[in-house]
Amino acid sequence: MMNTPNIGMPRPMAVMGLDMMAPKRNVIADMVMVQILSMILILLGVLLFKGATLNTEQATVYLVALMLSITLLGAVYTRISRM
Repeated sequence: MMNTPNIGMPRPMAVMGLDMMAPKRNVIADMVMVQILSMILILLGVLLFKGATLNTEQATVYLVALMLSITLLGAVYTRISRM
């Protein structure tokens, strides 16, 4: 085994770097939840504020996307609660 020089990186700094580069599983699930929630809010905002100007086909697409994203949110929440 080769002896390599020990470059003195403080241990707390190394641990912080590892924590940032390899997040825990629950952090990733939280990030997914935030993305799904923001998608739901955007879809609701479009339907509430521009619903009168949407034609039937566009409104249907937004409603289906809203329903699917709420279903996806429920699935992710169920998975998180099992962890």
